[in-house]
Amino acid sequence: MEKLSNNKIISFSDTKAFGMIEVLISLAIASIILVTFTSLNLYNIKISRANITKLKASMYLQELIEVSKDLEQSDWDAIVNSPCSAACHPQIQGGAWVLISGTETLDSNVYTRSVKFEEVRRDQLAFPNTIVASGGIVDPNTKKSIAEISWNDGFQNRTLTLETYVYNY
Repeated sequence: MEKLSNNKIISFSDTKAFGMIEVLISLAIASIILVTFTSLNLYNIKISRANITKLKASMYLQELIEVSKDLEQSDWDAIVNSPCSAACHPQIQGGAWVLISGTETLDSNVYTRSVKFEEVRRDQLAFPNTIVASGGIVDPNTKKSIAEISWNDGFQNRTLTLETYVYNY
């Protein structure tokens, strides 16, 4: 036993109990910090994977627009006489891009992508003219290219769409 200056006596077993309480409180605080750190780390991994998946989807989508621009320069008839009214996908045949009817799956069926071409209407064919949503005159030398990609990120279905115009110069 120890005697303190203010005449209180503390037994050895009491100090041992205080030490156990301090250890338990320290373990509780360490556990809370560990669970919080682990949760934040798992959330960061989830967000990183979602960003990587979206980045890949964006790159695949941009490739469709690049194919549209390539066909604009090399084979306008492939766009005008496209075999697909709803959706098609590009494929290389004989060293050149061709359009095949239907959608395309990529990365072991993770992504599904397609491109379609729509007619463009203008207020008048003579310059200056403006593209109009309805009415107007069909411009035979302009098409709207609409590229679309979809995937499931594990929580919900996602879709990205990119549109541009292609021209027959």
